[in-house]
Amino acid sequence: MAETAPITLVAIVRIKDGKEERAKELWRMMHEDILANEVGRVAFKLHHQTDQPGTYIVIYEYASEAVRDEFMAKPLHVEVSTASKSEGLLVREVELGTDIRWVRPVVF
Repeated sequence: MAETAPITLVAIVRIKDGKEERAKELWRMMHEDILANEVGRVAFKLHHQTDQPGTYIVIYEYASEAVRDEFMAKPLHVEVSTASKSEGLLVREVELGTDIRWVRPVVF
């Protein structure tokens, strides 16, 4: 059974030289979809690492694990994930535990 507490994905993504504009285009598509269809359920944040060109910090905040599972199964999410691999955008595949962390907010 999925947790009902919010859950956040934090990923460090390294994009190949010359591929950053395409990666930003895909992230923009995700961002626009979230703003149109997922407000209150999913938040998306993208940060550029200032000391490492081509390195981005991608943050998805999901209202719950169930929302995360629904979102990750959406055709657009699958399309963006597939495109990043098939178009060779990544320096290397992102890996859970190395580049990807699942975290939960600390509640005081």
